[in-house]
Amino acid sequence: MRQTTGATVVVGQGVTKDRLSALQKDGRVFVYDSPGSPLLATWATIEGLQQTRMLYATQLDGIERYLAETLKPLIVQRHPDVPPVPVPAVDSFPYPRAETPPER
Repeated sequence: MRQTTGATVVVGQGVTKDRLSALQKDGRVFVYDSPGSPLLATWATIEGLQQTRMLYATQLDGIERYLAETLKPLIVQRHPDVPPVPVPAVDSFPYPRAETPPER
């Protein structure tokens, strides 16, 4: 177990149920679970995106990229190679950001 109170462990996108199910099977995630600092999950519905299928997907990819660059998750994954799309709520996110990825 690593002490990571308030740190972002992973950032991603997709069908929430499917993503959470996949993350439950990822041994890297539970390294950060502890009695004093349990893992928590959060998600958001993004409203106001363009509704054409290609533009919508590009915007979601950009939001994922922005969240990954802003929150600096402890588990580094490949994120979409698109320009970041800022979302205002992250700027007021109250948790500290992780400074370095975990040892492997």
